[in-house]
This record gives sequence, structure tokens and C-alpha cells, in this order.
Amino acid sequence: MEMKNCSNSDNLSSNQSFHSEDESSLVSFRTGCLQMDPGTLKGKRCQMFQMIVLPFIPIAALIIQNVFLLTGATSALRISQEINGQIRVTVQVDTLLTELQFERTDVAYFMFSNSNVTRLQILDRFLKTDQLVTNLSTLVDDEVLSGKDISFQTHLQAINLQRHKILNLTNLNTSQCDDDALEEMIWYNQANDLILDQLSRTIRETNTGLWKSLVAYKNMMKTIENFSISLVYGFYYYCRGHLSNRSLARYVRYDSLAEEYLNTTMYFSSDVFQKYGKFHVNREAFLHLKSRRNEIYANIIMGPKFTDAEMYFQEMNEYIQLLRSYQGHLRDVVSSEIQAEINSATYQLGYTIAIVIIVTVLSPIIIVIVQNITEAIHTYSTVLAKKSHALNQERRRSDRLLRQMLPMSVVKELKQRRQVPAESFQSVTIYFSDIVNFTRLSSTSSPMEIVIMLNSLYQLFDSRIEHYDVYKVETIGDAYMVVSGLPKRNGILHAGEICTMALDLISGVKIFRIPHRPEETLSIRIGINTGPCVAGVIGTKMPRYCLFGDTINTASRMESNGEPMKIHLAQDTKDVLDLIGGFFTEVRGTLEIKGKGTMTTYWLVGKEGGLPRSVELCTPGYLKPILTPEFVREFLGDNMEDEDAQVFATSKSSLKSGAVSSQKSSVTS
Repeated sequence: MEMKNCSNSDNLSSNQSFHSEDESSLVSFRTGCLQMDPGTLKGKRCQMFQMIVLPFIPIAALIIQNVFLLTGATSALRISQEINGQIRVTVQVDTLLTELQFERTDVAYFMFSNSNVTRLQILDRFLKTDQLVTNLSTLVDDEVLSGKDISFQTHLQAINLQRHKILNLTNLNTSQCDDDALEEMIWYNQANDLILDQLSRTIRETNTGLWKSLVAYKNMMKTIENFSISLVYGFYYYCRGHLSNRSLARYVRYDSLAEEYLNTTMYFSSDVFQKYGKFHVNREAFLHLKSRRNEIYANIIMGPKFTDAEMYFQEMNEYIQLLRSYQGHLRDVVSSEIQAEINSATYQLGYTIAIVIIVTVLSPIIIVIVQNITEAIHTYSTVLAKKSHALNQERRRSDRLLRQMLPMSVVKELKQRRQVPAESFQSVTIYFSDIVNFTRLSSTSSPMEIVIMLNSLYQLFDSRIEHYDVYKVETIGDAYMVVSGLPKRNGILHAGEICTMALDLISGVKIFRIPHRPEETLSIRIGINTGPCVAGVIGTKMPRYCLFGDTINTASRMESNGEPMKIHLAQDTKDVLDLIGGFFTEVRGTLEIKGKGTMTTYWLVGKEGGLPRSVELCTPGYLKPILTPEFVREFLGDNMEDEDAQVFATSKSSLKSGAVSSQKSSVTS
């Protein structure tokens, strides 16, 4: 029987396996859209770039948004200011329009009534109008007051000539002259039409939310203008007692237009509607004006009624003045609303500028903060990775130690925080062995020598049992306990596995030399029994996988009643081996077993085909003294191997002769 157990090659392979596991624990991971490893310098820079760019995107979007808002607010403020300027011009032009309306009614009153209005008073009215035209010309360009076919300034150049023509017709004092005077007064209508057309065009070009108020304001101006024109024809009717068909048609036209514009104004302005409703409640004044209008519509020929003419003139002026108060209210509403728009646009502009400034100032600060946080996270992640690597190493060492203490299936259950229940096994095979004369050997050796010897022997045992379907339960001193058939059931093969392992261990012990006594050999007793048992994890702080049952006691009795370098079998094991076949046994005889009575036992002497092994060509592994157990070295680290090597170097000279003799005797048949 030949056996190979090269210490140097085993240690080298174990170190390579350990270092490969360390390297595999450094798991690299990739993050980000570019799948970069943040553990590398390139990955760290890429991660830093991503962390800076990501907050910059919403900042840039916010800046762009506020720039657009700033542009819109600036445009809104500019438009509001332009509208405000147009409204001011409109008010100035409306003042001229009102003055021309006053001049027209005064001229009509002077021409058609027999009142004591003098020519000097009319000239004063002309002078007042001329001054207003001069002042307005300095404020407004000619293009602003341009009409469709002729500019207003050009039209005003003929104002003095037109006035003299009207006054000259008044001096003639004939009916034909009155009709001609009415025709000449159309000049005022044309001038006012030019102004109204320009105001309408200005309002149409005004792009604002005030269009309802502006339309109401425009319609109110047209209402007043048409009522002012109809006043001239109505006054003429009462002063002369009759209107020509042309004059009557003009009266009806202007009076109807005035009513239509008034209704439209009330439609667009609820304030005017409410105010005019209060006037409408005054039935006497409203009905009196309505009756006057009906008389003029009838155009009954009658003599001059200057008293009625005076009353009609006064009532219509009061009515027009009431409408002018509505116009002033609309003007105030438009001015207040446009000022509110200017204030809102100014506030929005300032608010947007403030946001842009704040975002622009805070952006680099935020980027610097994010950069610092990212660097801190990288530093923390590096430390965490090192700690995680160290923790993984400790966890792996703990798992190794736990796997040496407990079966793998039990370890998995415990790691999943599950309670491991006890299991009952119908048929397992138990192996017990101990060293013959171990007490005498311990009394003549130092404790360290005993430890080195046991570690070397158990290293030999552990290396051999790895080839079989068995589980090492425990070692207590020189006792060695192995079981097959649990925790993984294997039918009836457990007896064959244990018996083959026992033969292998016997062959290994035959060539084993005691490290501190190379000239001496060891002998072991082996006992094997097959039967049922119960297995479970016992203990909380130091859990152990323990076996219970009479089968264990019988196996222990087989070992204690055995002989050196022989394998003692119980009857149950012999029966299972017969079923398996291929094993050679001898009847030992009948023995009185303590606690069991009389039992027939057997010796296991061999196996069909033997145990082929290669020749040991290097120094046996068991000749290298093992100061520290393998599981302790794995738990404490690799430095323990260096300490073992130093101690081994000091004892190398004393073991040299025994090692040489062991190499010579390693070749067996």
C-alpha cells in the first residue's frame, strides 16, 4: 500500500487557493450610463463629471427658462409703456375732439338762435380751439393724426377760411343761407371723423387685455360725436320749424348711430351699463328727450320755437355732458388697468432678474458643493470598500471555521436564520479510533510535542477522509470520530465508505512517524458500528453537531475492545458489508461488551482490489510540525504560517535524521 502526502505542494496549493479567494472578494462594480468602475481613477473622474453635469442640467434649464421669462417680461413692459403712451395721446386728441364739438355747437347756436351771443364770443371760442391745436401739434406728429385720404394737419389749415365762410353766411340771414351753413358745418364732422378714425386705428393696434375697455371708450367717443352732430340738426329744426329731407336724413342717421354706439358701449362696459341704468330710471328726463326726438323725426312744419330750441339745446348738452362723464370714467378705468399692467410687468421683470441673478450666483456654489460631496462620497466609498473587503475576508474565515464545525447543509440553514431541527436517520455507520498507549506517550513528552504530533496525525487523517462520503464529527484528544450516511443520506453505501476509509487510515498510520521521536511509530484502534441515530445542533454560543443513540455507544465499545492496528466491526456492519460485497472479514469471536452483553464481532482485513496509492516521492506532510491548527490559521490570518516556519526551522536539525529514514521507508508494497 502506497500513500502520497506532500506537505510542500499541499501548502502551496492551499495558499494559492486562499489568495485567489481574496482576489475574488474584490468584486468590481460598474455604475452610470457609461458603466464605469468608480474604484478606478478614470471611473472616479467620470463619476465626478456626471455628478457635476447632472445638477447643472436643471440649473441651465432654469436659467434658460428665466431668460425667456425675462424676455417676455421686458416685451410686456415695453408694450404696456407703448400703450400707456398711446392712451395719453388719445386723451390729448380726445380733448381736441371735445373742443371742436363745443365749437360746432356754439357756432350753430350763434347762427340759428336769436340769442344775444356776440361775434366776439365766437371769435374767443375760435382762439381757444386754435391754441389747443397748436399745443397738440407740438406733442403729436402729423402721421399720428392722419386719415385715410388727407392728413388732419392739412385739413386744419383751412379752418380759418371755413369759419369766415360760415360767419359770412350768417350775415345774409336767409333760409338758403341757413341750409348752406349746415352744409359748411360738415367740415367739423369731417375733422372729427379723421380724429375718430385715427383713434380707432390706434386702439386696433393695441395688443393688450384691455381691449374691452378700449372698445367701450372708442364707442363712447363716437356716441358723443354723433349726438353732438344730431344736436345741431335738432336745434336747427326748432329754430327754423322745418328740416329739409337731406338734413332730416342726416339727423336720423347720426341719432341712430349714437344709440347703436351707446348700446355697444354698455355691452362692453358693465360700469356704463349700471350708470346709464340709473339715468334710465329717471323717467321724466328720459321721456322728455324721447318726445323731442319723436317730434324731430315727424318733421312737422311749424313756425320757429326759440324757447323749445333753448330747452332742447340745454337738455341735449346735459345729456351729452352725462355721456362725457361716462367717457371720463372709462378713461380712468383704462388708465388704471394699463398702469396695473405696467406695475405687473415691472414686478415680473424685477422678479425674473432677481431669479436669474440668484441662480447665476448659486450655480457655481452648488457645483462646488456637489463636487465636495462627491469627493467625500468617493473617499467614504473607498474606505467602505476596504472595510467591506476585510469584512468579507472575516466572513469567509468564519464560514470556513463554521463548515469545519458543522455540516454544510446545517451551515446554510443557520445562515438563513432558520432553526435546524433534529433529524432521525435509520441507518448510518459510526467510526471511532484512538491512539494506543497515548497516556504513556503523553507522560513522556512535552505538551507542545503532543500538540505537534496530534496536528500532524490529524492532518494526515483529514487529507484522507476528503476522498470519501463521510463527515468528521469531532476529535477529543486522541479520539477521532467519523460518520457516513448523515447529514446526507446515501442508502447502504455508508458502511462501505467508512470501512474503505478505515483501511486507508490504517495504511497511512503504518508509515507515520512521531515528529519528536522519528524512530517510533504509532498504533491506533478502530471500532465501527452501523445502525440508527439522531443528529442535531446543540448549543447557542458554541453550537456543535452532535449524534445520539445506542449505535454511537456500540461503536465506541468496538473501539475500546479492539486491538492495535485492527478494524473491529459489529454484527450490523458485517451484515451491510455482505450486502455491498468486496470486503474481507474474519470472525473474532464472542465478546462480553459492557452494557450490551454478549456480541459476535469481526475483523476487517481488506478489500477486494486493495487500495492503490502512488509512491511518496517527497517529504511526507505529516513530518512538518503543525503548531497551529488549520482552522485557527485561517481565522487568524497568514502570519501564523510564518511563525510555524520559524519554529520548524529551530527543530529541523533534530528531525532531519527521522525525516530521511521516513523517506526511505515510504515505498510500500
